[in-house]
Order: sequence, then C-alpha cells, then structure tokens
Amino acid sequence: PAVVPVVVPAVVPGVVPGVVPAVVPGVVPAVVPGEDMTRKTIVRKLDTLFGQRTRRLYAGKCPLCRKKRVECCFHFVTRTKYSVRWDPDNAIGSCKGCNYRYEFDPHFAILYYIDRFGLEAYRGLVAQSGRRTNYSMSNLEARLVLAQAGGQ
Repeated sequence: PAVVPVVVPAVVPGVVPGVVPAVVPGVVPAVVPGEDMTRKTIVRKLDTLFGQRTRRLYAGKCPLCRKKRVECCFHFVTRTKYSVRWDPDNAIGSCKGCNYRYEFDPHFAILYYIDRFGLEAYRGLVAQSGRRTNYSMSNLEARLVLAQAGGQ
C-alpha cells in the first residue's frame, strides 16, 4: 500500500501551513522550553487532547449502553491505526464497561456505528484505517499545535 501524506489544515489564525509556530495567541505552547518532546510524548499529548475533546462532545450518558456516564474515549477502529487515531469519525465518548466489552464483543458497537452513521461511512472508516500513514515529527508537532488551539 502507498504511504498517504498527512496534511494538517491551516485553520488556526496566524498559523502558516507547513510551519510550526513558536506561539499561537491564547494557546499554551505545544513545545515547552526544556521539555523532552519525543515522538511518544507528542502522541501521548495528542491522545490526551483528543480524548478530552471527545468526552466533552459526548458528555452525559454512554451512547452505547445509555446507562452509565461517559468516562473514556472509545475508538471503533483501534488506535494502532494512526490514519484514523485522531479522526473524530472514529471516536465517541463511552463508559469504561462498553470500552472494555468491545475487546471481546465488538459487534454491538459496530451496529451502533452503522445505525448512527450508515454502512458506507463505516466502510469508509475501515478503508481509511487500512492506509499507511507516516507522521513526521514536524507533522505531529503541527497537529499538537492545532489540537491545543481547539482544532482536530
């Protein structure tokens, strides 16, 4: 499979495409001076921001069981597939029980996805997850700046 280049959209005012700014007005800097910004650190920060945003969007009852409160970020396609790891179409807020249940019985969540978004959307998500994605450090840093500014 071909490597799909990842393009971070320039939706943050004052951010030039392809350039990671040192400061974005009103945003905590993605790179803190003196902080060891390894690939693992950046991915962890992106996961944290994405999870917080997803849980905020789905605040309230778990959409899967409709019983417990939302506690975690639930991915329909595993987070190991970086092409959809931070894709809002791949995640919802869920309770811990449903998140754990998915490991052994994914069908209930797949049916929820298809009922809510449609079969073609699910097929598209699965197809997108099969694409190889190679995030460079500068791309991950740009995604982090965008995420900290409230983008995806």
